[in-house]
Amino acid sequence: MGQALQGKTIGYWRSLIESCLESHVISHQDYLKLTCLLLSGQGLSMEDYQQINAIFDRIQLGRIQIVYT
Repeated sequence: MGQALQGKTIGYWRSLIESCLESHVISHQDYLKLTCLLLSGQGLSMEDYQQINAIFDRIQLGRIQIVYT
């Protein structure tokens, strides 16, 4: 993985991740952003990587729904 996320982006990404895990909903746009972030690997700590993977796992299991707005 790259260097850990820094500055305001840490708060944004962690807030998004926590929101998805708590609400069981993610917007299509946020889903695409997380996909790009995960595939780029830039700025991800192991913890960030694991949390994003947890979201994708839950989407596959139907526990988090993708909302198209």
